[in-house]
Amino acid sequence: MVMRKGICLAVLLCLSSVSAFATVKSQVSQTVINQGESIRLTIDLAGKDADSVDLSPLEGKFDILQRGQQSGITIINGDYQRTSELILVLLPKQSGDVTVPALTVDGDTTAPHAIRVSKVDLPAASEGGIELDARLSTQTPRVQQPIIYTASLLLGQQVYNGSIEQPKVTQGKALIEALGDQTKSQKYVDGQVVTVVEQSWLITPEQSGVLSIEGASLIGQIPAQGTTNRTFNSRYIDPSNLRRFQLSADSYELDVAGIPADFTGATWLPSSSVVLEESWSSDEFRVGEPVTRTITLTANGLTSNQLSSLILPDATGLKQYAGTPQLEQTFTDGKLSSTMSVEVTLIPSQEGALELPALQIPWWNVTSDTEEVASLAARKMTVAKGNSITQSVVQQNNSTQTTPLPETEGTQPTEPKSTDSTAVLVEPSSNPPSSWVDYWWLAVIAGVLGSLVTVLCIRLFPRQQLPTNESLTCSTTSSSAHTGNTDASKRAIKDACLANDVGATRHALIAWGQQVWPDCRNLNQLMRRVSPELKIAIAELQRQAYSQSTSTASASQANHQWQGSELWDVIKSYQPDADTQSRSTLVPLSPLHST
Repeated sequence: MVMRKGICLAVLLCLSSVSAFATVKSQVSQTVINQGESIRLTIDLAGKDADSVDLSPLEGKFDILQRGQQSGITIINGDYQRTSELILVLLPKQSGDVTVPALTVDGDTTAPHAIRVSKVDLPAASEGGIELDARLSTQTPRVQQPIIYTASLLLGQQVYNGSIEQPKVTQGKALIEALGDQTKSQKYVDGQVVTVVEQSWLITPEQSGVLSIEGASLIGQIPAQGTTNRTFNSRYIDPSNLRRFQLSADSYELDVAGIPADFTGATWLPSSSVVLEESWSSDEFRVGEPVTRTITLTANGLTSNQLSSLILPDATGLKQYAGTPQLEQTFTDGKLSSTMSVEVTLIPSQEGALELPALQIPWWNVTSDTEEVASLAARKMTVAKGNSITQSVVQQNNSTQTTPLPETEGTQPTEPKSTDSTAVLVEPSSNPPSSWVDYWWLAVIAGVLGSLVTVLCIRLFPRQQLPTNESLTCSTTSSSAHTGNTDASKRAIKDACLANDVGATRHALIAWGQQVWPDCRNLNQLMRRVSPELKIAIAELQRQAYSQSTSTASASQANHQWQGSELWDVIKSYQPDADTQSRSTLVPLSPLHST
């Protein structure tokens, strides 16, 4: 009885083991191959759909070079049987003992197959072979510190259908992206000329801890042993004489350090160098007149998206409005560098001695592993009294309560740090301040006064003698060349003003100013060249664009609040040609002389 139970148990185990094994037939063409050679995996579909085969288990271990289906009919003892096979050509991605995993076919499975891939050592590049090396910019990174992985391919012979596969992160978390274009050069190695192909990738760790990087690889074809690629036509080679090969570059395992606990900055900046620079549109400061301060932040070893907005300290007696930061990233000679440049408009609101506080940005020096501070020194300035109209507008505007500057978004460290700064650099708002709309009539009065002064000058002073025909030859040519452009620009200003569009009016004014004065690039430079009444009107437009008092309003609401007809009334009667002659600092042209 006991023996019978044992036999039954053994039969059950055998049956269960059979059901656990594959129910779909499969076979491989070879079980021992050299690195770079491929194998054929044949799967008997037995009436199943080839599209039902799940090939995902092959990912990571094999490249599927080809996929095909073969059908046929066999006759056994007069019976016809249809056969269908799926044929896969697989290329192992690594050497050593490799297993072709079991695949699922419409609910059934194939058997796994063990193969051995022997590593093939190619000759050195100087001996007519191929080499693939890799290097890292650092092997002791901190979190969010970009690492440059560079693969160098040395070719001592021709490679066909070659491609470099990027490195992979097998442990840890990091972003990988291609950095720059592939470069190609030649150099001497052991007295032989070899071709060098380099490709770099940027690997940015997103967390501290272990980071394992699987090296880049090269897959291509070279002439089989005993053949040559030199034929009567050097551009042609028989594909049957090529054999596939694969090379892998060095892999790395790094220990990524976290953000130091004693770092004091609001934004984590791990870099080899951070520099702050500034330039000014003018060294003269007057109440109510804007001056542009351009701040440039340059960081080596960081990407442009890691540079956050600057945090500006509050300055008594000064209003600060920032434009949109301009970002630039360069990768030259294996070095990464990023720059952020932003224009800040400062408008003094009181005369006398004022001080612009120092600007400081803490950053972490990855070379010395210490915290450092990039800074711009404090600047003392003497603000002169503005003209009477500007002074009146500024004084009344100072009595109006304004809302604080909102904070901007920036790249934050893994563990955010607090900051005690009271003012933040922000993008300019296109919404106008309601407080300035009440003073449009000041610009109108200034325009009327300017017209009266012009009429009195014409009546009190005799007209100047017209230039000779010879001198007219140059001036007429210049005038006719600019007439069409300036008329079109003034039409653009008119359309923007009558549409009450703040942004379009600013762009149209700059375009018009560049046609009259080619070296005039912004509204601040334009204001220094035009008449006082037009200067006041443009200053009001500037304040509309830079004001933060209605920062929550929409752009359409801002344009509705600003009335551009007043600015157009001033500019349509303005004569830039006459004003250019009276204000020009260029040496006048000598009259032409006939020969």
